[in-house]
Amino acid sequence: MEIKQEQELELKRIRAMFTQLAPTSGSFADRRERWEALYKEFCPTPDEISIETIPSDGPSGEWVCAPNAKQASDHAVLYIHGGGFTAGTAKAYRGLAAQLSCVTGRPTLNINYRLAPEYPYPAALNDCFSVYKWLTKNKGISTENVVLVGDSAGGNLVAALLIRLRDEGHSLPGAAVCLSPVFDLSLSGDSITTRAERDPCISLASLQKCARAYLDQAARYRL
Repeated sequence: MEIKQEQELELKRIRAMFTQLAPTSGSFADRRERWEALYKEFCPTPDEISIETIPSDGPSGEWVCAPNAKQASDHAVLYIHGGGFTAGTAKAYRGLAAQLSCVTGRPTLNINYRLAPEYPYPAALNDCFSVYKWLTKNKGISTENVVLVGDSAGGNLVAALLIRLRDEGHSLPGAAVCLSPVFDLSLSGDSITTRAERDPCISLASLQKCARAYLDQAARYRL
């Protein structure tokens, strides 16, 4: 009973924090500016976690490794952050990547990808595809030892990456997990309005703005 009460109190604290400083409100520049500080408070990085920046010959991002994951160098979690395709960085999501490393006992490759509206679809997907190929070829980690994880927009990118890998005949990862993914960019689902009062973080207006930024210029984008 005490554990349940503690969990309920923690959920109330998190909801209050997001209500007071909603991460998706304001302009794209506004949300990018406050994203890192907000998520550092929301999910801090434990002291025992080691952080290693990826060398310049690799993708943008960092290796996040818990003490119990140091021996699993032939395995990896590939983490793709959220942010509505328009915000977020590997550094901002370092705490969550650290928790994944602790729970899975695997090093976590926590990556950046290009953001909309400056870089609309398919830039982010192309970046995730390149990272996956780099991880499985340059780093020599077998595809079956890779777990893809993404939240929100990152969950969308995980699903899109799986489809692209399948359609182009590449080996699929051993597992994939989508955390509260944004799949329906047409925003036609009933839950967007019927559950709106329960979401202190994301509004319909914000989702519409992000979807337009990610998709509207797709026809003009060139690889």
